[in-house]
Amino acid sequence: MMTSKGQVVVPSRLRKKYGIKPGLKIAFIEQKDGVLLIPMDEAFFSQFVGILKGTAPSKKEYLAWKKEEMRAE
Repeated sequence: MMTSKGQVVVPSRLRKKYGIKPGLKIAFIEQKDGVLLIPMDEAFFSQFVGILKGTAPSKKEYLAWKKEEMRAE
């Protein structure tokens, strides 16, 4: 069930299994059949090491992207 604030309760069994603790950010990944929730822990970020080498957006591009993201919410 989702609250009026958009909050969702993750069952205790799953929190323990995946190491989800209070304050841990969760990535919501859209897929064809639904939404995948992934804990944004150290393992999550380590998969991205080096992939943006030389391709990171400029500060201006990043700020424009964030502004658009906030407008979409």
